[in-house]
Amino acid sequence: MNSLKICNLSVKRSGNEILKDISLELYPSELTAMLALNGSGKSTLMESVIGGLDIFKGEIFFNTINIQTLSSLERSKIIAFVPQKFECAFDYNVLDFISFGANNEFKWYENPNKQVLQHARDILKDLGILDFEKYSLQSLSGGQKQMVLLARALLQKSKVLLLDEPTAWLDLKNQRIFFDILIKKIKEYKLCALINIHDPNIVCKYADRVYMIKDGKNLYSGDVQTVMTQEKLSTLYDIPIKVEKLNSQIFIFS
Repeated sequence: MNSLKICNLSVKRSGNEILKDISLELYPSELTAMLALNGSGKSTLMESVIGGLDIFKGEIFFNTINIQTLSSLERSKIIAFVPQKFECAFDYNVLDFISFGANNEFKWYENPNKQVLQHARDILKDLGILDFEKYSLQSLSGGQKQMVLLARALLQKSKVLLLDEPTAWLDLKNQRIFFDILIKKIKEYKLCALINIHDPNIVCKYADRVYMIKDGKNLYSGDVQTVMTQEKLSTLYDIPIKVEKLNSQIFIFS
């Protein structure tokens, strides 16, 4: 069974220790959420996993493979990333941009083949944005770009999917579409998925597990029903939090 395991991870920025002995594990076919206050190191953790930051201490394993020993190309076959913000230097159309997500399957100087292009169209159709295939990236709204970034990550066929606040630009309707498709694909592809998110109600509705991080350290972790309690959430946010249940669904109020 595939899994991604982060063991006692510590990361520094400008000499300051942002993450301190963080440990977590991701499992296939599950969405794991990270909850934390702003500046607590959620995005730093993801940057470290994808190789964007040097690790001060700790290890990251995919099964028995230490991913810190892998090249960028090798790592891309294991991990796909959906960033919070994205700017592209070239104004590709949507289909071409998404197809580059499969570049771990062909040489940099090769064009995507018909099979890759059809798979890209299938994913666009699943996300309800097939009409965008000829649109330029620069013409898209922030929310539309996030849907395109998810499509590109899914085309990458990696085993681990990291998402950094992917719905920050989406309205309520498109948040629901995004998460319905995301959960479907996590199950279908047996992905180990980790999401940074600010809305605890989204965590309660869609996540299987949750890690709470405070001051760069593990605070609480476990399944949603166990962790998303008034006491634990109030400790995390430093304000009184109210939790109510309706038909087994948890709702969070501040």
